[in-house]
Amino acid sequence: MKRISQHFDELILYLSSIENLICVIIFANSIVALIENIFVWIRSRDFIEIAVVNSLEYFFNSVLVIISGFITATFKTLNHILIYFIVNVAFILRTYYGYFRTKFSSSMAFIVLKAIFLLLILLIVIIWLCRERKNLFVIVNSNRIMNTEIKEIYKWYHLQLTSCHIQILVAMFSEFTYISLLVTKYGYNVENPFEILKYLPWPNILSCIIALIMIKGVREESNRIMIIFYIANCILVIYFICALTVTIESILLTLKEYKENYDYYKYIIELEIDIVLCVISYFITVITMINSIICHKNFGKGLKEYLLKEELKPFRESYDYKDDLDNLYHERNKRNDP
Repeated sequence: MKRISQHFDELILYLSSIENLICVIIFANSIVALIENIFVWIRSRDFIEIAVVNSLEYFFNSVLVIISGFITATFKTLNHILIYFIVNVAFILRTYYGYFRTKFSSSMAFIVLKAIFLLLILLIVIIWLCRERKNLFVIVNSNRIMNTEIKEIYKWYHLQLTSCHIQILVAMFSEFTYISLLVTKYGYNVENPFEILKYLPWPNILSCIIALIMIKGVREESNRIMIIFYIANCILVIYFICALTVTIESILLTLKEYKENYDYYKYIIELEIDIVLCVISYFITVITMINSIICHKNFGKGLKEYLLKEELKPFRESYDYKDDLDNLYHERNKRNDP
């Protein structure tokens, strides 16, 4: 009993830190997001083609939520917590829409559970802001960076990190529009395993690749990686423009041909949601590219060396060359001295 009481006291002490409490909530939310995929499959298993497409979509969305949680737990800054909050709100709205639109989403219990996690995170952030009196978008710690030029460059690098996290929102939005356009054109047509590839959210995957290379290119100050990033980003921008054009054409065609009924209005609402998500994703992508160009112009001004020095600093501070063999060697030398 004493050991259990000791472990319980250690757990309470661990949870007393706001940062650690947020990490626990993020972990619990990630578990819920993974379990939810099983219920999505169960609710739509009688329609195997719909089950495959919906399960793929919800699986990739839950992976994005988990990645966002990992980033938030790593940096533990308020701007990343805010992005994580928005990502989860988008995921809840998508689940809510799927539940009432097609009845092939997960149950309301998961929607309520994720909403509770979000309210807890929001409450913790409010307490954190009141206790620490911090700005929500603290970019640079002035005490840590003394050089004024490096401080300015680091500010843009910090925005690049934030933009990388925001790419998760772009991935979620692009996945929704991509699946929506495919279902509109082909329906839930999965007759063989190869047709599953068609329903993979390729814009989603491209957004994740962009998020990786945009940080790698700036950290390593690599012109080659940045060129690849610009090409990939332009492809994504072209996709959003094409998706926006196709969606507007679909709305005009629907208004012209369909009769006024309930399904007609639901279809129009879905197309309008696609337009809003395409526009938001387009502007986020363009802003990300602009910030990347600014970071690219700062290559060769000391950011790479500064980041490397900061990464090695904890190792240099904790490194102690003395060990048992050194002590034994010095003791023997003292004995042999006349």
